[in-house]
Amino acid sequence: MNKLIVISTGETSGDLHAVNLLRELKLLLPRWEVAGVGGEELARAGVNLWARNDQLGVVGLAEVGAARNRLWELYRFWGRQLYARRPALLLCVDYGGFHLLLMRIAHRMGVPTVHYIPSKLWTWGTFRATFYRRWVDRVLSVFPFEAEFLCRRGIKARYVGNPITDHLADWLPKVASPQQKLHISSSPLICLFPGSRAAEIKYILPVMVQAVDIIHSKIPAARFALALAPSIPAEMVAPHLAGRKAIEIYTGDYRELLLQADAGLIKSGTSCLEAALLGLPHMLIYKTSVFTWEIGVRLAKVPWLGLPNLIMNREIMPEFLQYRATAQNIAATTMDLLSSESRRLRMLEDFAELRSRMGRGGTGKLAAQAVVEFLQERGLA
Repeated sequence: MNKLIVISTGETSGDLHAVNLLRELKLLLPRWEVAGVGGEELARAGVNLWARNDQLGVVGLAEVGAARNRLWELYRFWGRQLYARRPALLLCVDYGGFHLLLMRIAHRMGVPTVHYIPSKLWTWGTFRATFYRRWVDRVLSVFPFEAEFLCRRGIKARYVGNPITDHLADWLPKVASPQQKLHISSSPLICLFPGSRAAEIKYILPVMVQAVDIIHSKIPAARFALALAPSIPAEMVAPHLAGRKAIEIYTGDYRELLLQADAGLIKSGTSCLEAALLGLPHMLIYKTSVFTWEIGVRLAKVPWLGLPNLIMNREIMPEFLQYRATAQNIAATTMDLLSSESRRLRMLEDFAELRSRMGRGGTGKLAAQAVVEFLQERGLA
């Protein structure tokens, strides 16, 4: 039997998730070889790279069109490699659009397929579900509700925890109890997480700072800290902060800020889930261009945008989306989170339940165990 697992990661984040899995997989399958396409992190982990995944740096419709020839060449490259080497398993990590077609190629060659961190079928509807049933032999899901969603549609899926809990493993023990976080000082600390993309700074940060103006006028002692993503230069946010001395740019570890703050204004995405897991009362804020919003509203098939709400299947934190994302709404809710003990306690208790559901880490180990069990089911290990 060919003791070879081939792996494909689409981008840097996929690389990092794959490394945690592979570290555990080597302990369980010490004599197996791992090869494929990835980045520098995979190379350092001992993976025999056939090519680098920066060839896959394609995001958005326009970019895909421009890189179509390059992508087709990559598919042909993968086809040749799979045909020549006949691995025991193709393991794809994240990057659903490209990987779904890659798993189709493998499936037609009789190579078993596993997708770790699948496409978000629950967001955009179920049109990809048929393809997953046909071409993907096992899905390793990072959200409990996602695994249930996929299983109901005949897709063999298993929840293996979420990499975010590994990322927060050293910080979760520091989370105070709901009762400890219930009372705040006369100079509360409010954090702002406007996002990591230029478009998010353009559309989301202005309404955040307008809300800060309102809050500061009502609570002059309030402090405001803006967490700047590594991808956003300080000069990009400077025009929005001009004349607003109450807002300081936070330069420390953002997880420490999430632990210490009393309330948060946070752009939708994984930051909301991190904030909830670290026990920070906050709200989700999302704005974009009218065109993008109207298209997204028509495609989205979920009742909430925030991961904490989706995981708990109820609204445990408020969401201010597009037309509701006004400075008045945001400021009023922030002040309510600071002043209403009942509302604050309810949110903190919901976040404690969320932590219990998500687990305390070890996702890489659970994912590796699931891969080995899949190979054993197939008589390959």
